[in-house]
Amino acid sequence: MLTFEQELGRRRECHHYASTRLWSPYSERVGQIGNWALPLFFGAPPDQQWKPGGDGGRDVGLLFKFWAWRDQSWYEADGKAARFPKWLPVNIKKCRVDHIYALVGPTWPLGDTYEPKGWEWGGAMAQQPITEKWCGNDADVYLKERPLLQRMSRLREAYRGMWRHYDVDGNPMEPRKALTDEELRPWYEELAKGIAELQRMEDEHERMAAVPQSGDYRDAPLPGG
Repeated sequence: MLTFEQELGRRRECHHYASTRLWSPYSERVGQIGNWALPLFFGAPPDQQWKPGGDGGRDVGLLFKFWAWRDQSWYEADGKAARFPKWLPVNIKKCRVDHIYALVGPTWPLGDTYEPKGWEWGGAMAQQPITEKWCGNDADVYLKERPLLQRMSRLREAYRGMWRHYDVDGNPMEPRKALTDEELRPWYEELAKGIAELQRMEDEHERMAAVPQSGDYRDAPLPGG
């Protein structure tokens, strides 16, 4: 098992940003929080395999039975995390019809952990208006407002308690049963550390933004003061 910071360092090495989003210490950390929080919600550990080309939008594979008249089926799911989760964004070039996209955000009011807030099918996302250069990035995205997303309770009810990861070529690996919270504790603890560091970075950014005209950061107010 890699720590949150170890995986984040490796993630920065293998990802490319020219055609997707602008890199920042925040964006990559928030992105990894989403990659961890969604699988954990369904009793699966995050996928920590070395994938130089990225995960292909597959955070985890989940077994669902949505309709009584159809057999249970596997679906690939991708978590999209945001510090202020008002919209679910999906890159128009990477949107897949049968994919599940989940908006992940901090819990209220403390924000000490992140969890999925809502979800939507890729097919439904493709019916949304296109927003160009979302948040200053190069990618054009489909956007859906959070109140219009489907409830996570529906996914909970349809979930069959089985998950799987995908190898470096995108092939499904051996299915496994959902783990208990106790079994997932090491990953929850590492996720909490990653979130705490994000909060520290935000506090420091706010403090430095308040540096007076003297230019001396020592004159900046301490967080909360």
